[in-house]
Amino acid sequence: MVSTGVAEVISASEHRALMHGPTFMGNPLASAVSARSLDLISGFIESNSQWQDNVPRISAVLRRGLAPARLLTSVADVRVLEAIGVIELNEPVNIAELTVAALKQGVWVRPFRNLVYMMPTYICPDVELELRCSGLVTAIKEVHG
Repeated sequence: MVSTGVAEVISASEHRALMHGPTFMGNPLASAVSARSLDLISGFIESNSQWQDNVPRISAVLRRGLAPARLLTSVADVRVLEAIGVIELNEPVNIAELTVAALKQGVWVRPFRNLVYMMPTYICPDVELELRCSGLVTAIKEVHG
C-alpha cells in the first residue's frame, strides 16, 4: 500500500504505526459510513428517535460502564464528555498488546499516547455499549493491570 521507503519510516517510528489522527483519509468504507451518519444526523434517514436524544443515554452508560476502570492501578482518570469516553493511563498504552486483548473482547480500541477513546455511534444500543465498556476495561486490566 506504500513504498518501501515510507513503510520503513513508519515502522521505525515510536508507535510503529501511521498516527494520522481522527481523519478518514479518504478511506471508501469510512467515507460511506460517515456519509450515512450525516444522513442520520440530518434527518435524511428516519430513526425511531432523534440522535440528540440518545447522547444523554450514551453518556450515562459510558459513565457506568467505564467506572470500574477507576479501580485499576494503571488508570489515572476516566472521563466522559457527552458521547465520548476516555480512559487515561499512568503510562503510554501498549498499543500492540492492548489491540490484541481488546479484539479478543470484541472491542476495537482507539489508543493515543496514554489515552484510550471510546466514541460509539449515536444509535448504539445500551447492551452493546455495556459490552464495549466491559471489554475495554477487561483488556486494559489484562495488559496494564
